[in-house]
Amino acid sequence: MDEVPQNEWRSKDFSSFELAKTSFGEAATQILHEQFKRQSLRSSL
Repeated sequence: MDEVPQNEWRSKDFSSFELAKTSFGEAATQILHEQFKRQSLRSSL
């Protein structure tokens, strides 16, 4: 699964990202993003 560049995000994607940052903090949101990328990479193999 390829990561969608931010310039292709839909408006609800920005809202979801801001909600995650507000709820979990920026550092935790980054960790979640990295975990998602690793999981997506494994599932695509």
